[in-house]
Amino acid sequence: MFIDDEEVIKSVQRVFEIFEWFDQQRKPASATTVARALGYPVSSTNSLVKSMAERGYLTFDPIARDYFPTLQLAQKAAWMDRGCYGPGGLRSLVRELQDATGETVTLSCQNDLQMVFVEVASPVRRVEPPTASVGGPAPLFRSAVGFSALSCRSDREVSGLLSRYNRRTYRSSAKADPGNVLEKVRRARTYGHSIGYGLFVENTGAIAWALPRKGTGHPAVIAVGGPSERIRTNERAILGAGRTAIDRFLAL
Repeated sequence: MFIDDEEVIKSVQRVFEIFEWFDQQRKPASATTVARALGYPVSSTNSLVKSMAERGYLTFDPIARDYFPTLQLAQKAAWMDRGCYGPGGLRSLVRELQDATGETVTLSCQNDLQMVFVEVASPVRRVEPPTASVGGPAPLFRSAVGFSALSCRSDREVSGLLSRYNRRTYRSSAKADPGNVLEKVRRARTYGHSIGYGLFVENTGAIAWALPRKGTGHPAVIAVGGPSERIRTNERAILGAGRTAIDRFLAL
């Protein structure tokens, strides 16, 4: 199929203009808001931001119906942060927690009705196969990282997301149990972390914390994961290391 070069150039230009606009606004916005602000057709803007979200560069909030740049966008330029300005805040937090625990540490964020890993730091000397990869998904309603992310929302918002997810899910066995999900979300909200074993990867455990938002934007979730037996044995130590590292990060 022939694609007009001018149309390609126009689309690329609009992608960068959208990112520049978000850089100025620094808050989530709907496709219609973006289109009106930049003078684009609403239909083509809607298609463009959907594609950007599918590629992991924007997150889509199905409740507010708005978009916001993801951490993945920042990670693509992380070599500048490391090489020119020293270690970045979130990347530094991930590395600190990985050094402290010796386990795999991930950074993730919610994108529509799933979680997406945007940073993964694995132990150099461990031989276990990786259970997470950059750009890979995790279930929003069946993972420690998902419950931690949802703990930043109200029960009403969580219920709305659950209803939307279950409407999209055809297999009865794959549907989420609202009572069970809300119980785990409330527990994560109360204790400030979520713990899960074998929730979506067999014999794998994880402890996750939602990082409070600084200003607007969607919260990030940092988690420590590994074989269930090892994580369970070291649960208290991991919780202490996580709390110490996060408190230090938030104090910067």
